[in-house]
Amino acid sequence: MLVIALFIILLGIIVTVPAFLFLLKPDSDWVRWIKKIPEDATLDDTDILGFRIIGLLNIGVGAALIVGSILKIFVW
Repeated sequence: MLVIALFIILLGIIVTVPAFLFLLKPDSDWVRWIKKIPEDATLDDTDILGFRIIGLLNIGVGAALIVGSILKIFVW
């Protein structure tokens, strides 16, 4: 049971790290590579806002995975 909880914590970290990339630098080369956007294409404010919303949602999912697993380890 502990191994599964630790794996879920690792999964939460893997989800959260790219989410911070989407949130903090939505016009970076990595985000363009992940979303398959050409380098010469310009991004509108709506695109950047959409990337930030995706980042916030993924941070929430990652935080829920991490906190849920920590609670499962120590409380239940």
